[in-house]
Amino acid sequence: MCAATMLSWSISYSYNQLHGIALLVVSERLARWWPLTVYGPWLVAGLSILRASVQHRAARRSWAVMLLASGTAVALCIGQTPGSVLAMVVVGVPPITALVCFRELVGQFSSRHGPRHAADTVGGPKQP
Repeated sequence: MCAATMLSWSISYSYNQLHGIALLVVSERLARWWPLTVYGPWLVAGLSILRASVQHRAARRSWAVMLLASGTAVALCIGQTPGSVLAMVVVGVPPITALVCFRELVGQFSSRHGPRHAADTVGGPKQP
């Protein structure tokens, strides 16, 4: 629940930052939708990763898309900040937080080795 909440907040914050950046060069009508050029591929890759996780398949290409979109969001947000390090951190961390929270959320759905039971480890090796 916490990962999903932080993921939502991080995307919302970054979306607003990207909207503000777009307002500098395009009309309000277009600027409202422009952040989807960054977060659209991010969300589609996220859905692909979740599906692959549930199906126990690799999703390398989708992770690459997600990393590229996250890097683009960080670069665009940092590029429009005043020169202070604090300002760069404030606008650069949310896209990274979104990526980390999403990774944790995916971890809730994927289980490479299946559940372990206390009885399997406490009693030692099982007798045939």
